[in-house]
Amino acid sequence: MCDTWVQCLNDSGYFNCPEGDTNCLSQAYAPCQGQVEACLQGEQSCGGVWDCVSVCPSGDPFCPTLCFYEGTLDAQDGYNELARAPQKSIRGVLGQGRERKSQCGRV
Repeated sequence: MCDTWVQCLNDSGYFNCPEGDTNCLSQAYAPCQGQVEACLQGEQSCGGVWDCVSVCPSGDPFCPTLCFYEGTLDAQDGYNELARAPQKSIRGVLGQGRERKSQCGRV
């Protein structure tokens, strides 16, 4: 399965969608989502995932997901914790941007 997710995206027309066409991207990604998510795990740290997500173009709803799966399993867990954490936690105010990123895996 892990060797077929790119082909699935190609076959579904994902790479042919016009830039910013979220409807096209959504429809083309849907049949491949399970394959993509089951197979993608990279070597990025939680901070690396945070950096990647922070520069995603606003017109691409799947960029954050692809960034997420560039992280290790520990990085994905840390990023999820951080994303779910309220602005204030028992450790104080997490803030935004760099301050929040520095808390990856510590929330």
